[in-house]
Amino acid sequence: MQSIFDEIQKEELTPDLQLLADVCGMECVRLLLRTLPSSSFYLPKITRFEKFIARYVEQHQDKTERMLALELGVCEPFIKKITRSAKKGKIKMFK
Repeated sequence: MQSIFDEIQKEELTPDLQLLADVCGMECVRLLLRTLPSSSFYLPKITRFEKFIARYVEQHQDKTERMLALELGVCEPFIKKITRSAKKGKIKMFK
């Protein structure tokens, strides 16, 4: 059975949902509208994923801090801060 959301066209969406449709496709937008109505999402910068960055740094110890910073789109001092925090046990990183 077809849902009412299947009738919605991209040009009828709000600008933010049009952007999401450009990136993820209309089916993704329709699924979100069906399953998560009235929800708001904040998409943080990568710097908010400190556990991921700590794991990434640990798994790529062969790379310099500069290389890691470039790959992750962050500054070198941020990489140093994450590494220090992980060594102090504030972020689970090192075994």
